[in-house]
Amino acid sequence: MAPIQSVLSHLKRLDSRCVEAHIEENDYTIYTYDDLEYAFNLAKSSVDKKLDFIQNQVLFPPFCGL
Repeated sequence: MAPIQSVLSHLKRLDSRCVEAHIEENDYTIYTYDDLEYAFNLAKSSVDKKLDFIQNQVLFPPFCGL
């Protein structure tokens, strides 16, 4: 996730520069930086939850009697 996070940081800087230059529209995409950040945070949350679930399954298998 770190490589994606660094790309997102770069996009944030570019978005700030566009705002400063009063560029409000991008003909190449319908997504804003906020859309991308939101989607990234959802994906990251989902991966973190799945990882926690897998780690718990490794530590406490369902049939270990605990």
